[in-house]
Amino acid sequence: MAFFNINKSIVVFTFSLLAMSIVLSSAEDVCSLADDHVLCTQLAKHANNWKVGIDNILASSLVMTKKAESIPSLIDAHMPTQLQPVSKESIESTCKEAYDNVIYNLQESMKFVKNGDFGSLKTYLSAVSFSDCTDALGEFGVDLVEANQFSTEINKLASTLLAVADEKKQH
Repeated sequence: MAFFNINKSIVVFTFSLLAMSIVLSSAEDVCSLADDHVLCTQLAKHANNWKVGIDNILASSLVMTKKAESIPSLIDAHMPTQLQPVSKESIESTCKEAYDNVIYNLQESMKFVKNGDFGSLKTYLSAVSFSDCTDALGEFGVDLVEANQFSTEINKLASTLLAVADEKKQH
C-alpha cells in the first residue's frame, strides 16, 4: 500500500509539472515574438491560448493607460510663459486627443479580437501612440518627464501587442 501511495504521489507531482509547463509554454508561445518577453509574459498572465493572452495584455494596457489620465492636465503648468495662448491651447488639445486616441485604439482592439478582425486589430494597434503629444511639446521646447515616460511605456505596450497579434499568424 505504501508503494502505491508513493507512485500515486509521483504521478500527481509529474502531472502537476506537466500541466504547469504547458501553461508556461503557452504564455511563452503567445509572447515568443515580443521584444520585451518579460513584460509580455507578465501582462499575458500565463495565458493558455492566444486569445486569452492578447485579451489579458489589452486589458492590462487599458488599466495602465487610464492611470495616466492626468498627464494632459499637467501640460499647462510646464508651458513657457512667452508662448501664445493659441499655441498653448493647440498643444493641450493635441495631448488630450493623443491620450484619448490611445484609449480608443485599445478599446477598439479589444472588439477586433472578439470579432476575429485581425487586419483591423493590427491597424489599430499600430496607431497606439502618444507621440503626437510629445512631438508637439518638443516643438516648443517643453520637456514634460511624465509625458515622455508615458509615451515610452505606451510604445512598449504597443510593440508587445503587435508582436502578440503577429503570433496569431504563426498558429
